[in-house]
Amino acid sequence: MAQHYRKTGASFSEALGASPGGAVTADRLIHAIDGLRKAQDEDKTGSKGVVSVLKEPDVFLARGCGETKVELCPGVCGKELFHGIKRAGHHAKHMLQLIRWPVLINNRLALAIAGLWWGGEESYTLLASDYATAKAEQVEAWTPPTEHKLESRARAPAAFLTWLRYAENAVKVFGSAYGLEHVSERMAFLSALREANEEDENAFPVGYCIKLYEELNAVWCEQIRESRRKLRAKLCTENPRLEDLKLVALSPGPDGAPAFQFPRAWDLQDPQGYYQQVILPGQQRAMTRVWNRQLHEQNKTAGTAWVYF
Repeated sequence: MAQHYRKTGASFSEALGASPGGAVTADRLIHAIDGLRKAQDEDKTGSKGVVSVLKEPDVFLARGCGETKVELCPGVCGKELFHGIKRAGHHAKHMLQLIRWPVLINNRLALAIAGLWWGGEESYTLLASDYATAKAEQVEAWTPPTEHKLESRARAPAAFLTWLRYAENAVKVFGSAYGLEHVSERMAFLSALREANEEDENAFPVGYCIKLYEELNAVWCEQIRESRRKLRAKLCTENPRLEDLKLVALSPGPDGAPAFQFPRAWDLQDPQGYYQQVILPGQQRAMTRVWNRQLHEQNKTAGTAWVYF
């Protein structure tokens, strides 16, 4: 593939290799028209969480535009990734053994990985409860379904340590699918969550821990999608080629860092992060409401009407 270098004073379109009547320009035009046609077809069906609506850019960005260390089906995205995951469950079980794959491959797992659908409330998104541990011999004996019907969502285990094990399996799968670079921050979060639960179960009950993990998973994926929207806006197209998306994503910003950065949703100490900006203020508001409700109920019971300034 020809390389395009940005010369001094070159316009953005020139940096992308566009030239009047050039093959690259024609290729982009065809790609954009094809994307518009597919988008119109999807608008007619209104379906979500099905193979036909799988797209490539979100997983491409989650993989650092091809720069992360991917173990599971590297180099493919979208529908081909869905089919590739299922083929791995059929014909590449020896490779799954080599990377210590911890769960059985089914339609729910393959679809959500290919769509970057993790932690949401929608029925097709993956939760930690979908990652029950499978032994090596179970993975070896298992055959993924040939049809594409989505399995039911699994129920969360009652025991916190069992759920934690499932969550660790989910992190392993996430790293294998999108890049091993994603593993450490998620494992650090699960470790902190376990310690918090053990130290003060009233402040960090099991239900809250599970909800927090799934919410941060969903937020991370949504922030990837938001980055994709911003990059598409820079390219002035709803259906950019992956090569163009990578060029814009990895181009340096004003501070010299790449324009695209992985979300920091798992960093609990980041003052600008989701936990500090959304989770903690939400908890504080909830505590204030409970405190005020109890205070006024107590005054009402005592027959006293106080006004506080």
